[in-house]
Parts: sequence; C-alpha cells; structure tokens
Amino acid sequence: MIATFEVPTVQPVDGTVATPANSSVTLALTKAKMKEGDLVLKGGSSIAGPCWNPQLHAAATNGLVDDDGKPSLDPFEDLKFDLDGDGHPDFVLIAGADTEMHWALYVRRGTCGYSVGTVDGGSIALAAGSSHGLRALKVESVCRTLTCTKVSTRWEFDGHVYAALP
Repeated sequence: MIATFEVPTVQPVDGTVATPANSSVTLALTKAKMKEGDLVLKGGSSIAGPCWNPQLHAAATNGLVDDDGKPSLDPFEDLKFDLDGDGHPDFVLIAGADTEMHWALYVRRGTCGYSVGTVDGGSIALAAGSSHGLRALKVESVCRTLTCTKVSTRWEFDGHVYAALP
C-alpha cells in the first residue's frame, strides 16, 4: 500500500492516492494502463482490470520508478508459465529483490496483462492443481547460510491475488 500525507491529492484510476512523494508512481501507473475492463477466465472466475503494461506496472508498484515515472529498473520476464491454461505464456516478472525475489504475476492478453499479485521467494514453479481458474505455485525461500532449511510454500489464486497457504 502506498503511504498518504496531509496534502492535496489526486485519485488515479487504480485507486492509489497520489501525493508529491509518490506522484512518479501515479504517473507510471497512468502510463501503464493499456485497456479497461475485467478478464473472465475459464470456469467463470474473473480478474479485475485494467489490463496493464506489465513491465511498467510492476516497476511502479514495486517502487522501481524515477521522478519522471520511468522505470529505474525494468522488471524482466524470466519464466514462461501458463497460469490460466490458455496455451500462451503469461507474464512472470522479477520485480526487485531484498532478502528474497519479488515475482510480479500477470495473466497475458496480447501485449497487456491483468495483475494477479506478487509472490516472494527464491525460486518459483508451477504446482499441481488450480484455484479460481489459475494454476497453483510452489515457491521456495532463499537459503543464505549452510545450516538453514529451505521452506517451500504453496500459493493459490484466491479470486483476487495469489496468496500463500498456511
């Protein structure tokens, strides 16, 4: 969530609040929006629109834009997963890292993508099964010492975004 301050604000299309501190993010989000409307998946589930330029949207929502709203680091597509089973790879982007990688996920329609959340972990793979029309994911944590144990977490689409299962 983007922090707000007690100053005049502007309400952009995605519902975030623009302030002088984050107007570059708002500018980037305005540029990233490519198409209005929701996406209906096989089986009747839907993903709230709009359809975004995935690289610009991932950069903006992960704080990777400069003062002009341009990506300071372009998230890049690393994996060719088909999240929705339509036979076409969706956008799975590396959108920054701190202690773990941030994977921004988008269901592709042409050149734009519908955001279905961000998952954090060292590695990511498709898992057996699906939820609300999208494939489940297996995400493993990063092991930074010789004595740590990698933790594997199953993530499923909850109808809005991917969420880790307990």
